[in-house]
Amino acid sequence: MLAAALALVGLVLLAGPASAHATLVSSDPAEGAVLASAPSAVTFTFDEPVRATSGSVHLFDASGRELDSEARTQDSRLVVELPGDPGEGTFIVTWRVVSSDGHPIGGALTFSIGAPSERVAAVVAAPASSPARVRAALGVAQGVTYVGVLGAGGLVLFALLLLPRARATDQVRTRLLELAVRCAWVVVVAGALTLVLTTMYQRGQDFSALVGDEPFEIPTGSELLGYTLAVLGTGIAVGAARRAEGSGALRFLALGGVGSALLALTLVGHTRAFPPLWLMVAADLSHVAAGTVWFGGLLGLAVSLRKLAERPRLAAEALGRFSLLAAWLLVGVAVTGSLLGWRILGSWGGLVETDFGRVLLVKIGVVALVAAVAGWNRYRLMPAVLADSGFAERGAASVRMQRTVRVEAVLLVGVLGLTGFLVDRSPVPDQGAVVLPGALDPSTFTGQLQGVRVVAVVQPATVGRNAVLLQLQDTSGNPLEPASLPGLSVSGGELVLGDQAVTNVDSGTYRASVLIPTPGTWTFQVSVPLSEFDNPVISVKVPVAASP
Repeated sequence: MLAAALALVGLVLLAGPASAHATLVSSDPAEGAVLASAPSAVTFTFDEPVRATSGSVHLFDASGRELDSEARTQDSRLVVELPGDPGEGTFIVTWRVVSSDGHPIGGALTFSIGAPSERVAAVVAAPASSPARVRAALGVAQGVTYVGVLGAGGLVLFALLLLPRARATDQVRTRLLELAVRCAWVVVVAGALTLVLTTMYQRGQDFSALVGDEPFEIPTGSELLGYTLAVLGTGIAVGAARRAEGSGALRFLALGGVGSALLALTLVGHTRAFPPLWLMVAADLSHVAAGTVWFGGLLGLAVSLRKLAERPRLAAEALGRFSLLAAWLLVGVAVTGSLLGWRILGSWGGLVETDFGRVLLVKIGVVALVAAVAGWNRYRLMPAVLADSGFAERGAASVRMQRTVRVEAVLLVGVLGLTGFLVDRSPVPDQGAVVLPGALDPSTFTGQLQGVRVVAVVQPATVGRNAVLLQLQDTSGNPLEPASLPGLSVSGGELVLGDQAVTNVDSGTYRASVLIPTPGTWTFQVSVPLSEFDNPVISVKVPVAASP
């Protein structure tokens, strides 16, 4: 089994990484564009479908005054309709959309009509991350929901499939299903709270939104569908299992309810954002199914072993059935977890550079500890219970086995709690809020090509010596490190100043000093060596005024 697991993990590690979150591909108008007349709308195009929540898009003029605008999403496009006559000057559109994996991303676009404004007020765009306390509360609520779903489903599976059928176990089975009912109610309450907190998380709101004047919106997409399936699935599973004695149809219905509840867990989170979708959903469903049987089995054993303390051989039979299955469950959890983790992170560095990776490392450590405790139970304590020793010795070993099973169950509750935090943790480094300082004035210019953006600050943008600061960015606005030092050449009309010396001053940021002899529009051409064969040249138009 170990060889098979390592082989499968090896295949997983050969899989190509995928990107996380939606990425802004282009905008119309482009960043920093100067238009002769006002457009009817501003369009943002992303590399995957996105959706906008109400109040997530804002339009400001140069003074910082918000103007009326209407925003809508069409598949992978965000369209912001402008007012009929916005006037002239510089305008800023701040936006926040939700990726297909449920995570919000935000940014801003600056453009001008007629001519850029001399001064632009500082504007803070829609935050790319939510308040830490909201994210923490959402992680707790999601973790409790996982405990409820896996607890209810796992107890039903243990009671119907793993608990030995004997008169002495009838009372135990009833107790297990009563506990499953309580887990189902946990799903109802914690799942509803998760919906509320998800809204706040996606909109970047704090708890004050619950008592604000604006109407509170509950997600109507996959989040609501997942909650509905989880509640109905656990309810059907528990209800049918309590009446399934001697009825094969009701047992089948109970198992179907468990399957529906587990399917609900695959409808939210990172899984649906990474291709191929069928493989990711299948791996995620297998992962939660293995976790359900494992967690439910431990809860069932924790109750059964205590109730069957005076029947150590019957208790050992229940443990033996579960233990035989648990080894394969561990392989399943490891293989599917490796597949999901690798496809989501895409690199080893993501394990330490992102919130998702760090929480995942802690989860892996706890699972390894659970496996160690399970091995002790299986290979040291269970043989003592089955040994041909006296009743007292077997009873003492049974009590020790109960304790270690409880430790396993508690540790797995911690694993499920960490899983809840993983759902809303970003697999890419958090960039925080996008801040547009007042320095965004006529001295800032941009150009973009092949997913690379060049932001150039030229001061004083007049005839004579000019200080030039260049930053290479990806389409999300993050600094981009080229394979080697970029090149800079400057020309204006028939005048060609040629290549300019640049020095690296920060990540993806370079400084140059350029002597411009005449006023007019000058072209700053920046060659970006992305690889040995890919070297896009991006042109940035810079209007240069006469010396004051």
